Amino acid sequence: MTLGPYQLTQALHAMLLDRDRMLAYRDGDDSVLPGGLGPGERAALSGRDLAGLYRLGVHPLVVFHLSAVLFPRSHYLRAVVPRIQDAANPFHDYYARRRPPMPAAGGRDG
Repeated sequence: MTLGPYQLTQALHAMLLDRDRMLAYRDGDDSVLPGGLGPGERAALSGRDLAGLYRLGVHPLVVFHLSAVLFPRSHYLRAVVPRIQDAANPFHDYYARRRPPMPAAGGRDG
């Protein structure tokens, strides 16, 4: 069984809103992880693999928030961003398809 991107994002968001649960997770207690995780999801969470969570489709804001709770501020830029450079960005693609291009700066004629 696996939760999938949307349900995993929801479960992690709920975990982030529960301070005691997040503190336990930050301290290494994996018993507070959501139920129904697939092996890849559990491995990414147990290993605090934020790039892995991004690749599993967890919303980038949730991944960033997890990073802020689990690690010093510089960790995300140093350890996560380089590992997701080649990852698909479905959020950008989703919005890019639905919005007309922005006009050039300076008005109609540029």
